[in-house]
Amino acid sequence: MDRGPSDEENTALMAIQKAAKRYPKDSALLTQGHDAANEIFFMTKGTAVVEVQGNVVGTIRSGEWFGELAAILQTPRTATVRAVTECDVLVFSGPQDTNLYE
Repeated sequence: MDRGPSDEENTALMAIQKAAKRYPKDSALLTQGHDAANEIFFMTKGTAVVEVQGNVVGTIRSGEWFGELAAILQTPRTATVRAVTECDVLVFSGPQDTNLYE
Protein backbone atom coordinates (compact mmCIF):
# COMPACT_ATOMS: atom_id res chain seq x y z
CA MET A 1 0.00 0.00 0.00
CA ASP A 2 1.36 3.41 -1.01
CA ARG A 3 1.48 5.77 1.96
CA GLY A 4 2.43 8.82 -0.09
CA PRO A 5 5.48 11.00 0.40
CA SER A 6 7.43 10.84 3.65
CA ASP A 7 7.81 13.92 5.85
CA GLU A 8 11.27 14.48 4.36
CA GLU A 9 9.90 14.25 0.82
CA ASN A 10 7.08 16.67 1.66
CA THR A 11 9.61 19.12 3.07
CA ALA A 12 11.72 18.87 -0.08
CA LEU A 13 8.68 19.43 -2.32
CA MET A 14 7.59 22.45 -0.29
CA ALA A 15 11.07 23.93 -0.64
CA ILE A 16 10.87 23.94 -4.43
CA GLN A 17 7.16 24.79 -4.77
CA LYS A 18 6.82 28.31 -6.14
CA ALA A 19 3.07 28.86 -6.36
CA ALA A 20 -0.41 27.47 -6.67
CA LYS A 21 -2.33 28.74 -9.69
CA ARG A 22 -5.89 28.48 -10.96
CA TYR A 23 -6.64 28.59 -14.68
CA PRO A 24 -10.16 29.12 -16.06
CA LYS A 25 -11.69 26.78 -18.64
CA ASP A 26 -10.29 27.30 -22.18
CA SER A 27 -7.18 29.16 -20.98
CA ALA A 28 -3.62 28.19 -21.92
CA LEU A 29 -1.52 26.89 -19.03
CA LEU A 30 1.54 26.65 -21.31
CA THR A 31 2.05 27.81 -24.90
CA GLN A 32 4.06 25.92 -27.49
CA GLY A 33 7.26 27.77 -28.43
CA HIS A 34 7.02 30.14 -25.48
CA ASP A 35 7.69 30.07 -21.79
CA ALA A 36 11.28 28.84 -21.95
CA ALA A 37 11.42 28.37 -18.22
CA ASN A 38 12.53 26.16 -15.41
CA GLU A 39 9.06 25.41 -14.08
CA ILE A 40 7.37 22.04 -13.72
CA PHE A 41 3.65 21.71 -13.03
CA PHE A 42 1.44 19.30 -11.06
CA MET A 43 -2.31 19.22 -11.78
CA THR A 44 -4.25 19.08 -8.52
CA LYS A 45 -7.72 19.63 -10.01
CA GLY A 46 -9.14 19.62 -13.50
CA THR A 47 -8.42 18.35 -16.98
CA ALA A 48 -6.37 19.86 -19.78
CA VAL A 49 -5.48 18.81 -23.31
CA VAL A 50 -2.00 18.80 -24.81
CA GLU A 51 -1.82 20.33 -28.29
CA VAL A 52 1.08 20.27 -30.75
CA GLN A 53 0.66 22.63 -33.70
CA GLY A 54 -3.07 22.81 -32.94
CA ASN A 55 -3.62 19.03 -32.83
CA VAL A 56 -4.68 17.36 -29.58
CA VAL A 57 -2.08 14.73 -28.72
CA GLY A 58 -2.85 13.99 -25.08
CA THR A 59 -4.74 14.74 -21.88
CA ILE A 60 -3.52 15.81 -18.45
CA ARG A 61 -5.66 14.96 -15.45
CA SER A 62 -5.55 15.59 -11.74
CA GLY A 63 -2.51 13.90 -10.19
CA GLU A 64 -0.27 14.24 -13.25
CA TRP A 65 2.94 16.21 -13.85
CA PHE A 66 3.63 18.27 -16.98
CA GLY A 67 6.10 20.82 -18.34
CA GLU A 68 9.15 18.84 -17.30
CA LEU A 69 10.71 18.46 -20.76
CA ALA A 70 11.33 22.18 -21.30
CA ALA A 71 12.47 22.62 -17.70
CA ILE A 72 15.01 19.83 -17.90
CA LEU A 73 16.28 20.67 -21.37
CA GLN A 74 16.00 24.45 -20.86
CA THR A 75 14.17 24.83 -24.17
CA PRO A 76 10.92 26.49 -25.24
CA ARG A 77 7.72 24.56 -24.52
CA THR A 78 7.10 21.76 -27.03
CA ALA A 79 3.29 21.83 -26.66
CA THR A 80 0.38 24.00 -25.62
CA VAL A 81 -1.57 22.84 -22.57
CA ARG A 82 -5.16 24.13 -22.58
CA ALA A 83 -7.71 23.84 -19.75
CA VAL A 84 -10.79 21.78 -20.62
CA THR A 85 -12.19 22.51 -17.15
CA GLU A 86 -11.09 24.96 -14.47
CA CYS A 87 -7.63 23.74 -13.42
CA ASP A 88 -5.64 24.12 -10.22
CA VAL A 89 -1.91 23.48 -10.52
CA LEU A 90 1.12 23.61 -8.29
CA VAL A 91 4.17 25.22 -9.86
CA PHE A 92 7.62 23.94 -8.92
CA SER A 93 11.10 25.18 -9.72
CA GLY A 94 12.77 22.93 -12.25
CA PRO A 95 16.31 21.66 -11.94
CA GLN A 96 18.85 24.37 -11.34
CA ASP A 97 21.81 22.26 -12.40
CA THR A 98 21.10 20.93 -15.89
CA ASN A 99 24.44 19.09 -15.85
CA LEU A 100 22.66 16.39 -13.86
CA TYR A 101 20.95 15.30 -17.07
CA GLU A 102 23.98 15.23 -19.38
